[in-house]
Amino acid sequence: MIKNLILVAFRNLVKDKGYSLLNILGLTIGITFSLFLVFYVMDELSFDRHFEYANRIHRINAYIDEPDNKMKWANTQFPLAPVLQKDFPEVEEAIRFVSAERKMFKKGELKFYENKIYYTDSNIFKVFDYKMIEGNPTTALIEPNSIVLTASLAEKYFGKTTGVTGNTIEDNDGKLFKITAILEDIPKNSHILFNVLISRSTLPKEFANSWGSFGFYTYVLLKPNVSAQQFEDKLVPMYDKYMASIFNQFNIKVKYGVQPVTAIHLHSDMSNEPEELGSMSYVYILSAVAFFMLMIA
Repeated sequence: MIKNLILVAFRNLVKDKGYSLLNILGLTIGITFSLFLVFYVMDELSFDRHFEYANRIHRINAYIDEPDNKMKWANTQFPLAPVLQKDFPEVEEAIRFVSAERKMFKKGELKFYENKIYYTDSNIFKVFDYKMIEGNPTTALIEPNSIVLTASLAEKYFGKTTGVTGNTIEDNDGKLFKITAILEDIPKNSHILFNVLISRSTLPKEFANSWGSFGFYTYVLLKPNVSAQQFEDKLVPMYDKYMASIFNQFNIKVKYGVQPVTAIHLHSDMSNEPEELGSMSYVYILSAVAFFMLMIA
């Protein structure tokens, strides 16, 4: 039976070659472009889901209410993270990222300008489980002037990705940094990308109690079964406790929002995002286009 069906199909193809070729070509093109769109949609939906604790990692956003303006910022103040970890039992870990200026690093005769450099806390690897090629995640970013490179940068400066820790690298100001770990390159489907991490203890002490200065991306790892909404509600009194003395004179109010890390790429409407965002609307549109292209083909 199947043999006869195949034979009949083959005869029909041979009988009208032009029409058959047009059908096959149309179906092939339709399936190919539909698959491209499906792969794109799947990639957009996968952002930040590769982390082990992705469902418990949240970013703290700031909502600034001025008399003539309302702002929504993805970054907050420097003292926020340690206060969250100290005062709120719902928080298992709290960390910060702050972007560094473009730097030139030197190793021997090699000199390159690097972007995507962040200062961060030593407990970052307890929140984001970036894959480490070499080094100790517990101690890598404790000491001042400690630096962690991605595999691409280690290859660029040393020609290898192992046996690199313990070496030093110099910036354009003549400051030496000790390389304490090498990470695999950060997955592109991450809302925050970096090439270099520098220990937060390298920063000047002036930020320690600065509740009036924003610019730090703050993340919390909530304990299992903690409601993000209930945790957000508990943050309301922080304004009166830490910020009212600074902002009341200007009639400025500040409140915090808690955003799942997996929702940032497609759902965030905050300013000062570290990377370009996607759009859930585009995901819906392209999914529909892929479906109709396949049906038409």
